[in-house]
Amino acid sequence: MTVRSYGLWWGTIEGATLPELADVAGAAGFGSISVTPAMYFAAREAGLSDAELRDLLTRADVTVALIDPLIHGLPGAPDPASMGRRFRATFEHGEDDAFLAAEALGATAVNIAHYMGAPTPLAELSATIADIARRAADRALGILVEFMPEGGIGDLAAAAEIVARVDAPNVAVMLDTWHFFRTAGELAQLERLPSGAIGAVQIGDAAATTWGVGAKVTGADRLLPGTGVVPVRDIVAIARRNNPSVIVGIEVFNRASSELPALTRATAAAAAMHSSLDA
Repeated sequence: MTVRSYGLWWGTIEGATLPELADVAGAAGFGSISVTPAMYFAAREAGLSDAELRDLLTRADVTVALIDPLIHGLPGAPDPASMGRRFRATFEHGEDDAFLAAEALGATAVNIAHYMGAPTPLAELSATIADIARRAADRALGILVEFMPEGGIGDLAAAAEIVARVDAPNVAVMLDTWHFFRTAGELAQLERLPSGAIGAVQIGDAAATTWGVGAKVTGADRLLPGTGVVPVRDIVAIARRNNPSVIVGIEVFNRASSELPALTRATAAAAAMHSSLDA
């Protein structure tokens, strides 16, 4: 594999606009990016047409792999006005906006997250996601289901149960290595998943002290792959055996590096992905 086979997800270059993210991703050698619905609408409000956005992606030689996240409209999702300024925009756009962004930018999948959502029965979440997936299938879009401890889809088992309940060919698990580690995930759990259950992997590393749901974490705790203790190489290998077409990208939210130039962050991310997964 080369860095071009990986994606540079928006959280790694938090604060970048869509054009900025595309430019630094291409310059660092990545082949794709993820984009929030808010980033797409901000670019449109800045005066860029869909055609101009597609043209800048072409010039950067990157594609948009994912629209991420879709939160608004899920049962138990919080009121966007109640969220802090840092991530508020990610709560403001629902299904229609996510699909519009995907169509405009040529994305092939939308990632569903229940971030900060109230406890919600998995049956209710599954029914809602099944409806979204049916509408996504009409647009040739995949749906990814992400788990995280801060929400109603709290761990891998919950996400896998939703995928099994929905039982649709365009629905799979989004496996974030940071969340997997924080929820005390074990490699054996991944090995037991049905073939094709893993649709995408978000790569991030962590210090040993962040293992398990009760661990204290901060906004600067995500680490570049290869600089912590998460077995990212093993996780990706298992994911590829589960699904040879799995999407793999780097997602490292880290406030400690947020003041660095976007290209500096992107270049460091590319080097980390190469050394931790390919070297």
